[in-house]
Amino acid sequence: MPRDVHRQSPPQETLPIRTPRRTPAAIIRARDIESAIDTERHAMALFDENARLVRANGLYNELLACANSPEMQTADPRERARIFDVRDMDGRRLPATRLPVLRALRGDALVGAVGVDLRVRALDGRELILHVTATALSTRSDRATGCVVVLHDMTEAQRLADVLQEIAGRVATLSQVVAVRNLERDVVFDAIADGVLLYDPSGRLLYVNSATRALLGIHDGGPGEAADRVAKQLDEYAQYDVEAGMPPRDAWPLARVLRGETVAGGDAADAIRRLPDGCEQVLNISAAPMYLEGRLAGAVLILRDVTERRRLEREAAEHAKQVEAIFEAMADGLVYYDAAGRVVRMNTATRRLLGYDALAARDVVVQRPWTEHPALRDTSGEHSSLEEWPLVRVLNGEIISSERAVDVRVWGPEGRLGMLAVSGAPIYDNEGRVILAVVSIRDVTEARRLDDERSQMMNTVSHELKTPLSVVAMAHGLIDKRAILGQPPSSDTIDVLADGIAQMTRLVNDLVDAARAETGQLAVKPVPQDLRLVCRTVVAEQMRAVERVITLREPSQPTLVDADTIRISQVLTNLLSNALKYSPPDRPVSVRLQRKKGVARVEVHDDGPGIPPESKPHLFERFYRVPGMKVLHGLSDGLGLGLYIARTLVELHGGKIDVESEERQGATFWFTLPLLSPSIG
Repeated sequence: MPRDVHRQSPPQETLPIRTPRRTPAAIIRARDIESAIDTERHAMALFDENARLVRANGLYNELLACANSPEMQTADPRERARIFDVRDMDGRRLPATRLPVLRALRGDALVGAVGVDLRVRALDGRELILHVTATALSTRSDRATGCVVVLHDMTEAQRLADVLQEIAGRVATLSQVVAVRNLERDVVFDAIADGVLLYDPSGRLLYVNSATRALLGIHDGGPGEAADRVAKQLDEYAQYDVEAGMPPRDAWPLARVLRGETVAGGDAADAIRRLPDGCEQVLNISAAPMYLEGRLAGAVLILRDVTERRRLEREAAEHAKQVEAIFEAMADGLVYYDAAGRVVRMNTATRRLLGYDALAARDVVVQRPWTEHPALRDTSGEHSSLEEWPLVRVLNGEIISSERAVDVRVWGPEGRLGMLAVSGAPIYDNEGRVILAVVSIRDVTEARRLDDERSQMMNTVSHELKTPLSVVAMAHGLIDKRAILGQPPSSDTIDVLADGIAQMTRLVNDLVDAARAETGQLAVKPVPQDLRLVCRTVVAEQMRAVERVITLREPSQPTLVDADTIRISQVLTNLLSNALKYSPPDRPVSVRLQRKKGVARVEVHDDGPGIPPESKPHLFERFYRVPGMKVLHGLSDGLGLGLYIARTLVELHGGKIDVESEERQGATFWFTLPLLSPSIG
């Protein structure tokens, strides 16, 4: 039985107290360790940097009978040592500074034979002998953030060893000593759940325990026959390294251990055999050499059936790939923040929404806290107080569902304004502290734009309908009064009524056309015709309607285009109506038709106030009206749909439409249509 090898250490009994600071990497690593602890087949526990118990697996709780003792979570090392009556192998109480947890946190490597043998008393009164190993968990800067402790129950083995040692001491002859040692081997090895195989220096299998025979399905025959059958079955296994693939024979565990190597931990190899039922059995093989007086005396191999474990690992890896694919394929942005508000991870959608390239995203993940992001604003465009920001609210424990998502403005790297809906939820540790915040980011720029358009449309429609409705109501009242007096309605009243109805009809038609244009249902029926005739007709109608001077210049020869007469007349009427509406009544409006470079071009020029530069990009958008633009002729400035509909109709004809204007110098709106004979003009 190995004994604790004491190292030089400070004599004081004080326990080191550290303030835990867990980085995102440490959190992820701790979670991996916790997962490994839960699946480990030895009693294992995880302690933090202040030697407080963080997590223990079932075997640990069962071994020490402390599953129902929550005070173990908060007890310090000295208190735990007192509760479990920790002593060295000679029965002396172990000083607190020599406890394996504190030694590991100070940097002592307590692994393998360097581990500590201790006597402890479980909470149910059982006296135990434990071989304790411990390893510190460190950051890249070698600062210990905790440690993992493994308890190997040596109680029964020690008892058996003591019994066998007492028996061996009474044996007088060499044959009796050999028999006792064989008995010791059989008793000890048959008590081990893993398969144990002993080889001589030549590689001949000498002994297999009962667990090995059970793993390989051998239940009859004497020890010698069983060993031969086991050796034959092992030759049927394909031994390989998961990452490197099938190694050569001299790299198999048995060959390596007979050369004096130890095959354990990460060097352990998997061996696979296809069973008669078509399934695969996977055995994990570790091995170590045995020496006698400094010479190789044989080897011991340990077999563990990891078939189910490997299957679960494959499924977990596949699931992780699927989760990763979903994470990256999500249209919404997803960001993980640590408790300090620093970005731990973000998906591709987040980088796109916030304008990060791969390199900048890496910098943000590594070092930039969220409060340094210069492009985030609230819906009013200003910084809100920190307490109102979605991330701070989530880190304070609030769940922001998608139904209550907070709108945040974002200015991208090219100055593009966007609107994001932010929701999120916190993630807690076992002590109820928020350690991560998961934040979802959805681009609602277009949705909010449509909401604004819808609101603007309702306001505009209700406002624009008031005037013609009032006119119609007034005319209707006059007609009623004259009817009471037995008089017919006057022609002026009828004209007013007709004008009001016509204006409402135009508004309704514009709304219908705009809706059809938005859904792609606005259609045209082009036929060959002379565009000069369309221009003449529209100009004449407008002159009669408004009694204004409109000049028309046109080519002397026909200008043939393929066009829908009604729809192109609608386009020109809209342009002329705007020119007459926003220009002084005493100034003429001109229309010019010309042919150039295979297209017919129609221009409408007025001497109005012109178009401000900032308004030009928005002129042909739905419901857009130039701010501050006054109507100089007529009663209404419309719904802001005329130019939007005109653009749609021109584009349906394969043409283009645009404006040329300088402030206070008038405006020239123009559109083009393809000529039927491009060679003309």
